Amino acid sequence: MQVQNINIVIPPILINTWVKVLADPKTEDSARNHAFKMINDSGIFKTPASLKKYMLDNKINTGWLSSIGL
Repeated sequence: MQVQNINIVIPPILINTWVKVLADPKTEDSARNHAFKMINDSGIFKTPASLKKYMLDNKINTGWLSSIGL
């Protein structure tokens, strides 16, 4: 049996939730790290700039980005 490439579609509501967890200043580090890992593993955003653009387009607080150099 040969494994085929399968495209997984991540629902926009889930992406939004992960990004909002990152942006919320009240989020604990462990939750933020988990959300960041989920975003990285999914390959949704190819660059940090594309994550920032997504946040700006969806009016999500980008203040925390300065803490990671963006």
